[in-house]
Parts: sequence; structure tokens; C-alpha cells
Amino acid sequence: MTVLGQFYSEQFLARRLREHGINIGDGVTTPEIRRDRARKAIVDADLADVIIGRKDGKPLSYGEYFQRCFGEAL
Repeated sequence: MTVLGQFYSEQFLARRLREHGINIGDGVTTPEIRRDRARKAIVDADLADVIIGRKDGKPLSYGEYFQRCFGEAL
């Protein structure tokens, strides 16, 4: 994934998490900090299986999107 693609993916995830009252981008952060915050937030709020959107017409959960965004499982 390109740097710009990574940015847009993280921004989409951050916007969706804010709908649940979770902010992963407070302060100056690195991709690693945002990844760790997102992982913790998704697991702590039990959102891993909640549908975040669709990809090619198929439902996509927070857990699946996290893996697409950061290249690793929750």
C-alpha cells in the first residue's frame, strides 16, 4: 500500500472509531502508536465483528479492516 493509501485507510478507521467515542489520533503519533491504539480500542470495545462497511459487495468487519489497513491481525 502506498503512503497515501495508508493515510486514507487509517483516516477512515479513525473516523469510524470516533463514532464509538474512540479517538486514536490524539497528539503527535506514529503509525505504530495509531495501530496499537486502534487494536486496543477495537478489542476493548468488542468491535472486531461489527461491520464497518463493504468491500466488493461483501460485509467488512473492524477486525478485517484492521488487518487490511495494518497488515496484521488483531
